[in-house]
Amino acid sequence: MSGFQLQRLGQIMEPEPGNPREVEGTLNPAAVRGPDGQLYLFPRLVARGNYSRIGIARVRFNDDGNPAGIERLGIAIEPEADYERRSDGSGGCEDPRITFVAPLQRYVMTYAALSSIGPRIALAISEDLFHWKRLGLATFDPYYGIDFVHVDNKDASVFPVLILLWTMCGFGALIAGAWLFGRPFGNVGLGAARMLGIVAIARCVGFLSFSWRPAEFLVELLLAAVMFFILAMLLFRLKPRDAATQLVVTIVLFLALFVIAHLVTWVT
Repeated sequence: MSGFQLQRLGQIMEPEPGNPREVEGTLNPAAVRGPDGQLYLFPRLVARGNYSRIGIARVRFNDDGNPAGIERLGIAIEPEADYERRSDGSGGCEDPRITFVAPLQRYVMTYAALSSIGPRIALAISEDLFHWKRLGLATFDPYYGIDFVHVDNKDASVFPVLILLWTMCGFGALIAGAWLFGRPFGNVGLGAARMLGIVAIARCVGFLSFSWRPAEFLVELLLAAVMFFILAMLLFRLKPRDAATQLVVTIVLFLALFVIAHLVTWVT
């Protein structure tokens, strides 16, 4: 990839001498920023017999701002549930991945739960990264005859926003704008529908990442409004006054969709 460079900063964590929880390795950590802005690692800690727990460590930085080491803070999750243990006493919680899901205002962890049936994807949630609530094993619908519930699986992650919902809202706005505003408002309504189409396209290709936090959302909406205003004049050859009118209609519709999407997210 042109212009992309990778700089190795060295090793910041290794098994702690004399710690039986780490005697066979520390590996595959999740990395996430906490509510306090600190960077945390959630490494897989492997004890004797491949018995794995998920630990918590705070990353320490040097004066140059580079990671220089870690501070161990304990255990996030260890084998306790039936789907994390085997009948012989072994088992494991392995390979975590953590995402802050803005609509839920929660951190969601996916990890591999090792039981007698093999590795399966399990989920847990937390508000602060230190207290985790198990949600159980992930379930999947069959796909082309494959029953993924009974297939070994160790790799999963969660998207931070509901991509499908936003895409549906974008295209829904396009249709709603054309139908509701096209007839009574003529060219203004049709122009608003076209601009809502831009919203949908921007959401699909990821140019916009609207936040669920009000202050950040308003800033991003303002930036998007400027972009739409310029596109309205360039693509549709509208006069500034007409573009401004269509922009107001578009923002009102999009704000309504934002509220609807927020409500649907909490209900579902």
